Amino acid sequence: MSIVDAMDDPYSYLFSNNVVPSAVEAGSMELEIAELENAICELQSQLQERRRRLRQRLGILSSVRRIPLEVLGEIFNLALPALLDRQGRAALLKVCLVCRAWRDAALPKHRLWSRVQVDLDTALSYEKVVAWHCRSGGMRRALFVITNCRDSHSADIPCPLQHPTLAKLLTEGLSLDHISIDNVNHQCFGNILASLAYRKAENPALRPWDSIRSLALTFHRGPNESGNALEDSAFLHIPSSVSSFKLAVNTFPLDADTHLHVPPSLLARLTTIHFSCDWDVTQLATALRHCVNVQKLTICYRNMARDRNSVDSIPTGLSDPGFVLTNLHTLHLREIPTAVTEVFQFLRAPALTELRIQFDSGDWLYQGELAPALKDFVKKSRCEATLRSFCLKGVCLVTEELADILWNFPFVTKLTLDLVDPFESTSSSDMRRFFFTTSALPRRQFRPAVSASP
Repeated sequence: MSIVDAMDDPYSYLFSNNVVPSAVEAGSMELEIAELENAICELQSQLQERRRRLRQRLGILSSVRRIPLEVLGEIFNLALPALLDRQGRAALLKVCLVCRAWRDAALPKHRLWSRVQVDLDTALSYEKVVAWHCRSGGMRRALFVITNCRDSHSADIPCPLQHPTLAKLLTEGLSLDHISIDNVNHQCFGNILASLAYRKAENPALRPWDSIRSLALTFHRGPNESGNALEDSAFLHIPSSVSSFKLAVNTFPLDADTHLHVPPSLLARLTTIHFSCDWDVTQLATALRHCVNVQKLTICYRNMARDRNSVDSIPTGLSDPGFVLTNLHTLHLREIPTAVTEVFQFLRAPALTELRIQFDSGDWLYQGELAPALKDFVKKSRCEATLRSFCLKGVCLVTEELADILWNFPFVTKLTLDLVDPFESTSSSDMRRFFFTTSALPRRQFRPAVSASP
């Protein structure tokens, strides 16, 4: 309170002592307190209003408003998952409802609308899927089908893949580049092929199923085919347009009498192949022999028995001289147990440019298991002139073993060590060899190792 206000205040003499005010003074004081509290509330209300108006005006001048729609669409592209299931599609629709500008940014981003996942256990609308895909523009469209197939189906519980809406999408819907069917058994896959054969389009050339380029099948158990005849194999009915094929079997190990019966005619025309199943070495080699046009090959060993000794199981004559895949330029081995180096025993790839080896994260790689196999593979393939990219991921190993592995690739220009945990060696010469090898990498694109241990 200022000096002038204190002089005009009739109660100023009470501020500097403990004199008890009279009843009249106390009543007057209470009235003034109420007036001051009301004034404070009013001023606080005015302050909040002015802060609200300030935020509004700052929002008008925000740089976010100046982001071009193309950039905003790319942000949506990065923020939302690549594969939109029911929840993902709901999230994208909420983005479109924020404002007109966000909607105008999301609609032209055709990738957001090109990949649709449908669950056959829930309501499936043909019109909604087609409407969603219509917004994909010229992007390649993909349909991911999630089902819950059982080992057998009765009349009361029909096979989910015989869903009439799914058959309509594959025969009358928009053109598709990729189809993925997850959690299916061999019988159910045959059921959908029968449904497609029954439901003919007016012009078969326009059926989406007949023009797909890529197909992915995930079986929850091994196909129950037997014998060597291929006449009844469902894989024979895969469209001839398919050049990229992924086959996964989620049970292990495959029985020796269980045959997947992938026809050689299908394997021979494929350029991209992804196998994820516990084939024995004979089945794997037999299949790969027919992949004469494959350019990118991925083999996932995630279901492999841990105690398998693959080297001893290679039949005589299979590893020498092996067979050559002349067009193979990318080889990925994923979730591979450390003892499995069989593919290097029989495969030759003279045009190989990229080699990626991913172990089960945290596996121990003992000295002398991988380095000799890699050295022999490169030597017999004669791919030194083409191999330029090498990736090692998810393994613990002693330092000299890592040095031995890297020593085989002096010609590599892109080296990736991801989640590789090297332990120090007791051999100083091997340590010097390792550091000499890595110090000779200034001209390479080198990604340092990331230790798996804290």
